[in-house]
Formats: sequence, C-alpha cells, structure tokens
Amino acid sequence: MNSTHEINWNSKQGAAELNKLTTLTNIDLPKSYSQQKSWSESVVLFFDDAIKLDSISSSSFVTGIKEASIRDIRPPHSIGTLPNFIPNVNRHSKSVDIKRYTITNAKVFALFNIGFVFFDENNNVLKELSSQYYPLLQLHPNLTGVLSECSHLPESATFIADWFYERNYAHWLLDTVPRLINRAGKVICHNPVKIWQKDLLQLYGVALTEVEPLEPNQCKSFSNLILDGNNSRPVPHPSYKCHRSSIDFIRNPNVEITGIQGSQKRALVIKRNDSRVIVNSHELENILVKLGFVVELIDCAFISVKEQFKCFANADVIVGAHGAAMANTVHCKSGAYIFEVFPKCYGNPAFWAVSTTVGANYVAITDVDEVESESRPRYRDISITPFGLSKFCELLAEL
Repeated sequence: MNSTHEINWNSKQGAAELNKLTTLTNIDLPKSYSQQKSWSESVVLFFDDAIKLDSISSSSFVTGIKEASIRDIRPPHSIGTLPNFIPNVNRHSKSVDIKRYTITNAKVFALFNIGFVFFDENNNVLKELSSQYYPLLQLHPNLTGVLSECSHLPESATFIADWFYERNYAHWLLDTVPRLINRAGKVICHNPVKIWQKDLLQLYGVALTEVEPLEPNQCKSFSNLILDGNNSRPVPHPSYKCHRSSIDFIRNPNVEITGIQGSQKRALVIKRNDSRVIVNSHELENILVKLGFVVELIDCAFISVKEQFKCFANADVIVGAHGAAMANTVHCKSGAYIFEVFPKCYGNPAFWAVSTTVGANYVAITDVDEVESESRPRYRDISITPFGLSKFCELLAEL
C-alpha cells in the first residue's frame, strides 16, 4: 500500500497536495464542493481502517442570527443581449441569514491554503464550520502534538479569514469586510501583505497591530472565537446575498467619501491594464465629454482604496469592464447609472446585485467584439461595437 510520507504538511500549495493524494490512491477528486468531503473520507480509508477523527455539530455554538432582509429588484437595462445570469424581473429578493458563532477555547488549524479546521475544547472537529477536506487531518503524522502545542490567544478574537489563501479585492470588500460587524478583540486573517488589504482593514477600524495572522499549516487556540461560519465553504457572495445590514456596514467606512459639489454631471471610466481592457474606451470617453460630463479616468490598481471609494461615491455614471474594481459600486449614489461591460463568455451577477441594492440603475453592455490575442476567453480584451456605442450615447442623452 502507498504511504502518506509524500504529503508535505508544511506546503502552502494545497492543490498540489490534493493532487498527490489523487495519484497515490487513484481516487479522482470531484469538482463539486458537496462531494469533496466524501472524497476525503475515501482517501483516509485507503490508508487507514476507519475514520477516527471525532466531529460534532456546530449548531450549539450559534450565538446570534440576523434574519434575512428583503430588497427590491428593478429590471436591468442592456446594450446587447442581457446575460442569462442577470434576471430580467421586477420583484423582491431575499438575502440569507447572517449567523454568528462563538466558540470557547477553540482551536483552528489552517489546512494548507484550502481551508480551516475548527476544534472545540475537547478537540472535536466542528464539522459544519470546517473545510470539506478536514478528514484528511487524520493522516497528519503529529496532529495530537500540533493541537496540544499551538499558540494561545487569551482574549476574544474575530475570525475573518477565508478558505482561499488569497482572494481578490472584490471578495475582500464584499465578503470579508462584513465579518467585522460587531467584532470583538483581535482580527484573525492571513497576513495582509497587499496595500489594499491593509487599507481596507484600517478603513473599517482595524489597526494593523490588531491583526493576528494565521498562515497555512499553523494552529492557534483562542479563549473566545467569533465567526460567521462561512470561512471554509463557498460564501454567499456578494455580501450575504446583499443583506441590508452588511451593505450598510460597507457603505460606512471610517472616512468621509462624499461631498464633491457642483452642477455638472460626473462620469467615471474604470481602466484596466492586464485583461478585459476596453480597447476603444476613448470612444466612450468622447461620447461622455460631448454630452457634458466631467470625465474622470482611474485605474484602481494604482490609487488608494479611500480614493476609489470617493471616486465611485461621487459619480453620476460609472463605466467599466467586469472585474474586481466594480465592487466599489457598493459606494455609488442612489440614482447613479452603472454600465458594466462583459466579454461574451464570462461574468457573474455580483455587481448587478450590489448596484440594485444601493438604488443605482444597472446596464449590461454585451454588444462587443473580443480581441483574440489572449487564448483564455475570459481574459480577452473587449471592443464595444459601433451599434453598442450608439446605444450607449442614446441612453446617456436621455438622462
């Protein structure tokens, strides 16, 4: 029988270790999240005669629930065919409940960079909170020693880290930041190495000295740990399916972001430099200028988070290709117009959902041609067609 000695329990590349296990066992890893726990158990049983890792339900640790909120959905506009993932309806939509768990004398093990395993004071795995791969910890050669020797934080702490080792700006703003609602004590997350991560933490009241990093394959214990329970499973993106309390929290950072005065309408054009570049953006900009807009061009990769918030909050019209920067539409004013440009084969409804929740008007632009120099379709640059430009002009002229 094959040995598990090939598994590197110090690796930060969880996917590579999962691939090793697939090769060792000849058990294919399913793509479905719901099936991956069963796969993990099958892998363990390949090497051992039984599942020996004790686990219990997390339900008794729920200490608070914010009930789902209702929001109105207005029919979106489109220039071109409306993407099938954006509903063309006028109805109410319900968010999800937001749960808060409080675990006394908790331990957390960061499983490679693919999730977290939460333990109670008796070293039982809290199965609903933990990574779908938690059964694999049975294969760890020194799990008992790791749990007994982990460093301890003798105070309350709030856990905001996610199952991805590094998520992009949109997920941090829309999914991670709301976990700071009613936070207590230090904040547990991966070491915030990017400037925008540090900016976001500080804008929502977290000093960098209040961050307690948890890196892959580390284990830490906490006297009192607070979390929302989504840290090791697919999050209800964006922002708990646009729960009103979550959106309101994001819209109120510790800085003033509105206040530009003047009677002229302001348009914001979002530039990209790496993928999904709107190659004829200059034609959009010329249309906006001719219609009397004060036009501001920004590349969010090169300005502070605070400046991003201000630019979006003070614009009457926002135009940009689908990408992380469009998460800032959560700060736009009620009545603003959001134009999101999609490539033909890629997109999701996150920024439509956010825009409608804050009272903005949403327009999807899909009448585009793709520049095929990039082999991966979702990253191809985009050119808005002449027809798309004319419809853009017509719609703006009516404002």
